[in-house]
Amino acid sequence: MTNPYYADVKQWKRDYDRREMVLFANHCIPKTCVCGGPITLATDDKGMSYYECKEYEDDGLHIRHRCFDAIKEELEELKKKVSEEASSRMNVEDEMRKMREDIKLLKELCIEDDGLHSRHRCFDAIEEELVELKKEVAEESNSRMKMEDELKEMREDIRLLKELLSVGKMNQGDYSVREYNTKFLAGGLLDIHDEGTLVKMYREGLREDIRSEIGTIVFSTLNEIMQEALDVDEGGRPCDRSVSPT
Repeated sequence: MTNPYYADVKQWKRDYDRREMVLFANHCIPKTCVCGGPITLATDDKGMSYYECKEYEDDGLHIRHRCFDAIKEELEELKKKVSEEASSRMNVEDEMRKMREDIKLLKELCIEDDGLHSRHRCFDAIEEELVELKKEVAEESNSRMKMEDELKEMREDIRLLKELLSVGKMNQGDYSVREYNTKFLAGGLLDIHDEGTLVKMYREGLREDIRSEIGTIVFSTLNEIMQEALDVDEGGRPCDRSVSPT
């Protein structure tokens, strides 16, 4: 018969390993909990929204991650990927520049040397290298464009999430992540400026400039969202109030 002490030790070890997994899983937007349960959106008594395991209990064995923190981390990861892609593209461009210089020098050498067979073989090799390099550049460019599109979608997600959080009273506990994302992705409020530009314009008091570009009706909603966003940035939390457009 197994000693109960050793059974408890094994259980403690399993719980410790699982808590460590939860600690590392609380980063970016979670898809599933370490326990295998689905992730839903929940709101606490203070109005804070969380990505939370459907089987969540306050025992350290399930995921519960703040929405704003998760999306901020997701953005940072995406920016890092875009930066890496840009650096990779610059390296490829430098390599292409060196290849062009090599081609120029080889052409000069081939003109001085009349060995026609050797010259043809050299140019064939250079052409093949150039074709392969162009393929790599095209792949890097496509990858960078995909990253930029994903970054744009993420900014839109954040903006629309702020809009939903400003409502404050809706029950989010029964929504799945996919249903919630579908809800704020379907908003399509504006496509003229990105979030950072609008917040900067709003902070500098350029509300009339924003209104003239996006219209009075849209500005009325945007004005509320921006005010709530500023409250959050300054350390407060969104409150239930309407802001009249100025």
